[in-house]
Amino acid sequence: MRRSLLYPAVSLLLAAMLVVPGCQNVPTEPLTQQEENIHLIQASAKALGLAKGVRVGKWISSEEGGTLGGAATFNNYVQIPPGALEKDMFLTLSIDITRAGALVFSITGRGVPRGEHIYFEDGKVSTLVVNGEWLARVPELAVNIDTGEQFAVQHAGSTFMAALPHFSRYGWCWLP
Repeated sequence: MRRSLLYPAVSLLLAAMLVVPGCQNVPTEPLTQQEENIHLIQASAKALGLAKGVRVGKWISSEEGGTLGGAATFNNYVQIPPGALEKDMFLTLSIDITRAGALVFSITGRGVPRGEHIYFEDGKVSTLVVNGEWLARVPELAVNIDTGEQFAVQHAGSTFMAALPHFSRYGWCWLP
């Protein structure tokens, strides 16, 4: 009797193990070795006074593109090329400091559900620019906080730039 119940139970358990991994909607895989070594850069002492963050919003024309940020965000900004957006959009650039002290940039669009990325047309990219005085050290990568995607950083004096394929939440990081 016990043996007859054991076989169906083991079969059911094995079937569940094969089906459940294919049904996951939320990524639960462990970070890769490279991702484990990424450390978000802390905000500099100059930026720490902005604990509530900085926000600026503006209408960006799909046809003309534009700059979001600049003087109002202490020379931190996003450059959006002409034709990158599907339609004219009101976009907001937010610069926040996490509880751990890391500097995080996010770009959101009015009417776009929170957490949904704004993708660009025809493979275009926008350029996120950070004033180096806001970072406690020189960044090696920009990283998408939500997906873990990594992007190369270019340096121009005390300014750091990363080309991004969509709007989301980004941080600057270093590798030990």
